[in-house]
Amino acid sequence: MTVEIKNKNGEVIYTHKGDAFYGERLVEVNLRGAELSGEDFWSADLRGSNLALVNFKNTSLNDANLSGTDLRDADLTDANLGGADLQGADLSGACFKSTCFYAADLRGTGLTKGHLSEQNARFDDQTQFDQGETDMSGGDALRASAMSKLTPAEKAALGYS
Repeated sequence: MTVEIKNKNGEVIYTHKGDAFYGERLVEVNLRGAELSGEDFWSADLRGSNLALVNFKNTSLNDANLSGTDLRDADLTDANLGGADLQGADLSGACFKSTCFYAADLRGTGLTKGHLSEQNARFDDQTQFDQGETDMSGGDALRASAMSKLTPAEKAALGYS
């Protein structure tokens, strides 16, 4: 089977032999503006590729290598990026609504947990952010919220300064 990747104008910009992109090596390809909604890129190597404006809605990018990619203004709504390496990727203007980033590496992207939370994206304690980013997921967020309501004397009594 052959899959044609088309841009938003319907023009073929890449032809792939096979019915999925599982484990494919597509390093430094230009897929700008491609319609890839619902495709399977599990473990694909897309390092350094131009993926700006790509529609990745409902796409599996689990364990994909997306380091150094251009994902500006890409739509990653409901995409699964669990375990994906996005180190140094440009994610400016990308949409992450309900995107899964469990155990993904987001170092060097400038993304914070706050950015992801605003778009209802999911991440866990194994998701890697730039150093200095505090963990505000799950129990830590709940603890921080509870701690903010305590007086200084109550915090001191609990051993917090």
